This record gives sequence, C-alpha cells and structure tokens, in this order.
Amino acid sequence: MSGFRKLLYLRELRKNARLKGEQLAKIQEKKLRMIIKHSYENVEYYHRKMDSLSLKPEDIKNASDLKKLPPVSKEEVRKNSAEGMIARNINVAKCKKYSTSGSTGIPLTVLVDPEANDYRAALFGRAFLECGLRLMDRMMMVGDARHFHAKERYWFQKLGILRRKYFSAADSVEQQLPGIIHYNPDAIFAYSSYLFLLAKAIQREAIKGFHPRLVFSTAEVLGDEERTFINSVFGTETFDLYGCVETERLAWECEEHDQYHMDIDSAVIEFVKENEDVSPGEEGKMLVTCLYNHAMPLIRYDLGDIGIPSNETCPCGRGLPLMKRILGRKDDFIICPNGNTVYSIPIRHAIRSVPGIAQYRVVQQTERKLNVFIVQEDEISDVAVERMIDELRKVVGEEMTILPVFVDKIEKETSGKIRAVLSHVRRPET
Repeated sequence: MSGFRKLLYLRELRKNARLKGEQLAKIQEKKLRMIIKHSYENVEYYHRKMDSLSLKPEDIKNASDLKKLPPVSKEEVRKNSAEGMIARNINVAKCKKYSTSGSTGIPLTVLVDPEANDYRAALFGRAFLECGLRLMDRMMMVGDARHFHAKERYWFQKLGILRRKYFSAADSVEQQLPGIIHYNPDAIFAYSSYLFLLAKAIQREAIKGFHPRLVFSTAEVLGDEERTFINSVFGTETFDLYGCVETERLAWECEEHDQYHMDIDSAVIEFVKENEDVSPGEEGKMLVTCLYNHAMPLIRYDLGDIGIPSNETCPCGRGLPLMKRILGRKDDFIICPNGNTVYSIPIRHAIRSVPGIAQYRVVQQTERKLNVFIVQEDEISDVAVERMIDELRKVVGEEMTILPVFVDKIEKETSGKIRAVLSHVRRPET
C-alpha cells in the first residue's frame, strides 16, 4: 500500500505544479487550517501556546494569520519533543524517525507518520521528475548514510522504476569512484561539495564516457564557479534543490535555472525580519510551516536559513511561486569589523579566483580575524596567496586579518557536508 500511495501522491503533486497561483493558494489555506486545528486539538505544545495567546484554530485562516503565533526555534522543538510536540492521536510505533545532522549543535529528531512519510517521498520525487528524470533512470544518491533506507524496495523498483544506488557523502570520492563509474548513473543527486570533488576526480583521472544526463545539487550553497565547473565536466546543467530533514523538499530550480519554485502546496514559507514580511528582493529569516506531518507538526519553524523572496513569475509556466535565492545559514556569514554582513557566495568567488585550491574552509575566529584553511590541488605560489588575500579583503574589509593555513584535509561533518564558511561571531538577529 505504501508504494502505491507514494505514486498517488506523486501524481497529485505533479498536477499541482501546473496549477495557477490562486489555485495553489487555496490548497495551501485548506491544508493550513487542517494542520492548525489538528495541532490545537492533539499537540500539547501548540494547545498551550495558542491558549496563552487567546487564539483558537479559526483565528488562523491563511498564511498571513500565522504571525499571530511566535516562531519556534530548533532548541524549543528539541526541548519539548519528548512529549509536548508529538500528537496524542498518533501511533508513535508506526512513525519514521529523521534526525538532523547537528551541524550547529545537538541533532534534532523529527517523527513522521506513515502517510506523511509517503507524502514526503513523493514531494522529494516531484522536483526530479519535473526537471526531466525518467522512470527507468538509474539514480546515484549521495548524502548522510543515516538517512538511507536502502533495504526499502518497493514493487515498482523491482520492475526497474525509479532505481537508486546510495553512496555516503562521508566517504572519499576517490574511494567510491570505481563503484560510481561501474554504476554509470543517468542522474546524480548529491551535496554541492561532493559534486565538485567528483567532477575534480573525473577530470583528474581523465575518465571518458561518464556523462550523467541530470545532476542535482543540495544541502550546501552552490557557488557560480562550482556550478560552472560541474556543468563543464559532466556536460549538463545542474539543478539546485533546497530542503531540510525536518520538512523534506521546500524549493527547487526548474529548467530555467533562474530562481527556485517553492512547494507552497506542502508548506508555508515565510521570509521575515523582526516578525514582519520582507519585501521581494530583500533578505529575510526563513520560517516554515509543514502542512502534512500530523505526528509532529512544525508551525513557523525557524530553519536557521536566510533567503530572498521574489514576486516574479517563471517563464516555465508553473504556478508555484518563486524564491530568488538561498543565502545560507545564519552562521554561514562573515561579520565585518564595520558591522556589515558578507554572504558566503562572494567569499567563495574570491577564493575560487585563485587556481590550485582543491578544498577550503573560511573560519571567522573573532571580529577581525579570518583563518582560511586550504587543501592544495597544485602548489600555490606566494603571489597567488597574496592575490587571494587581496580579493578577500575587497569583500570583508581592509581591517580584517586573513591567515592562510595549508592543511592536508578539510574534515567533513558527520553527515558528509563540508561547511565552506563558518563564523564564531554572532550575527545580528534578522
């Protein structure tokens, strides 16, 4: 039943992608009212929260009404998740558990009920199919091995439909390369940093005939230089996808490769500053309300990410509204001595302007000190290092002390991600 239900959800979601914006807004409002009512009646945390604010479910009819509720942080969910966040009418034994990587602290575990788990699988698949994945394609999946459910094979996979092979992002590309070449995938789904390292390995080993038709990046900000290099090696165009463990897919690039379609039929995504919506084109803290998981509802959940909403329409004709871009996590920024915030993308651009760098990590230790950890692909001259420092100073300011540190390896997180920019200086709240 589970596999069949996934396909039904997938059919519904693909149909939704072609609806007009006003039709999608009605679907979102209907689902929002249902999840709010369910949460008030069955989830202790939200019942207490709404009662303390003299709110009833009927007071929240649409996305704009959500501002009557305060945002919920990851720490608050973790603190209450043992009992207060879990719906009393859900059989916990039948729920699936998903845990975040814990890259910014202690991991968070989210419970997902069986129907919601099938829905999130379909949501996960919609972007792939909308971007050209074929049912009989061989797909290479790279990510956190803790999230793999390799033993789950559904009847349609036994027929060769939606085939997948899993590779752990925590393992080295060089170690996995023979298996990847042998599998010869039609499509690759991987962390952005893994794709870059794989493309480097393919180029370095001068491997011929490895040309996946589709490449999907996720989990880390994809820089323009990395995207251009990946595209040139694989001979295709990379589709960037955005989501999180807690709520699955949230936004994705279509064939236009310009902005990101937001999955508003499955979530409410807000971009706020001091709890007010930011204008299109302005950066805002991202809050998400998941509209389908009844086991452990997340309402106005603070993702810890900063993004830019858009009011443009996409030439592709899909009605799902657009997000201009994701800037990164709240601590994936450098705070300059003058108080300005610099995003990771211009920092990446400054470093990638210097040839010979295989991997790097920029760590802001204090307000006036940056360490740039570098793994060399080719020997980098002193002149090139000075040029990199000059380029970085144009971005972060002349007052910043920049210290290059050459290392043999950049350690990955447990999930296999590589955080390219990390600041220990607190960013002003958005």
